[in-house]
Amino acid sequence: MVLRKLGTALMAGLFLSLLLTHSALARAGRSASAHAGVTAGWRVPAAHGRRGAPTQNPMEALMRTKASIVGGHRAAAGMFPWMAFVAYSDSEEWAVCSGTVVAPNLVLTAAHCVVDPVTGKAEEPAGFRVVTGDTEWRSQQGQVLGVSRVLVYPSYQFSGPREDYGDAALLVLSTRTTAPAIRLARPSEPSLWADGQRALIAGWGDMHFDQSEVTSSLRWAPTVVRSVSWCEGAAPELRPLGELCTIDPHAYATGTCEGDSGGPLLALAAGQMVEIGVTEGGYGRCATRAPSIYVRSSILAGWVTSSARSFPPPRRASSAP
Repeated sequence: MVLRKLGTALMAGLFLSLLLTHSALARAGRSASAHAGVTAGWRVPAAHGRRGAPTQNPMEALMRTKASIVGGHRAAAGMFPWMAFVAYSDSEEWAVCSGTVVAPNLVLTAAHCVVDPVTGKAEEPAGFRVVTGDTEWRSQQGQVLGVSRVLVYPSYQFSGPREDYGDAALLVLSTRTTAPAIRLARPSEPSLWADGQRALIAGWGDMHFDQSEVTSSLRWAPTVVRSVSWCEGAAPELRPLGELCTIDPHAYATGTCEGDSGGPLLALAAGQMVEIGVTEGGYGRCATRAPSIYVRSSILAGWVTSSARSFPPPRRASSAP
């Protein structure tokens, strides 16, 4: 909401300042322990949705822990107002992912965050809770919202030769969120994901592989979009028509990790942040020397728009006379 009030010049300045802030902080205190290897070179997108032991309450197990983006920085209040923390729980497991508000009652996230990891069928809506309006999901200052319906992207491939293609889903919220919506990149804006495009990633994912506690603070980090040819060489099984890849060149200090799935890849367009990708997965043990993979927002934009029409938000409660 704060960002929506900023002018074009101010937003452009903020985006640039985030990149410069990261560079300064990295120079001042970068750890030399960057992940050095890629395990087997195969993607592990499902691992990016943190899963754990069962609990009856989607928030209960998480509240007993504390702990995101690898090599990132803690987000200030209002920096990414459309971010959404996504939690799921049933009698067998719990899971954590990230997401973005794309309509007053719609949150965009990864499909593998909302389907059964064995059957590929959508999980029951009652098992989800979504937190919006705060960078600290456990602060009790944000909105905790239920989900009435789970919409998996129609072209999502759970298995088969094109496994993981279209890894996106929408959660239809039971009530409106007061958080603003972020715009998705359109097919007519290819310059937003051109080779060398500077971008930002954000999410509640782990700060390192095998982190024992769930991240409580939203974090962000800079990265760079790479060309299709580069991605096809560095990212085995990339689907270039539906996916993007990024890496933090030279420093190799940032990347996505477990819990970042469904979160945004962000670029600047006409002075405003635009979501150009949905975090899908990565390689090895959250390796920063290997690319992170995203579903192209441009292939989802039309579906999101039609879904918003098909599932309009509940009417606001009328004021008492």
